[in-house]
Amino acid sequence: EMPNAHGQLEVSAQISLTPAVVIVTMPLSKGAILQAEHLQLHRGLQAAAGDALHSIEDAVGREILQNMAAGQILDAGMIREPELVRRGEIVTVMVHSAGVRLRMEGRARESGCRGDMVLVESLADRSVFQARVSKLQTVEIMARSTSLSSNNSTQAALR
Repeated sequence: EMPNAHGQLEVSAQISLTPAVVIVTMPLSKGAILQAEHLQLHRGLQAAAGDALHSIEDAVGREILQNMAAGQILDAGMIREPELVRRGEIVTVMVHSAGVRLRMEGRARESGCRGDMVLVESLADRSVFQARVSKLQTVEIMARSTSLSSNNSTQAALR
């Protein structure tokens, strides 16, 4: 069907008793990060577990926790958000403050997934501060310019 003026697409669907489940299309090793080409929606398979995934989007970018065979149904317990920062590793710290962006290195004191708050230790003076995991081996601090004078850990992070 043609999209209407709002860019929506009208789809007629037949609801069956067995909803489509997500399966993996190839053997995958534990720790692999799922991509769209690894996955397929499949109808007519009866999922053994009630927590089978029904949307490829819910699986893309997640890490699998076990080896998987081609054709295996993916359920929520088999995947997790990947850890982007691991405890003990050196991470890039992006400090955003009043339009200024600073970059420094720190050591992660905790592991975390995207969006997690983790403790990071400054390599310069060993001060510890909280930062949000943003991408692989990268954390961010949003510092308000007013807090720079009153917040010692942020000041230490900026030195």
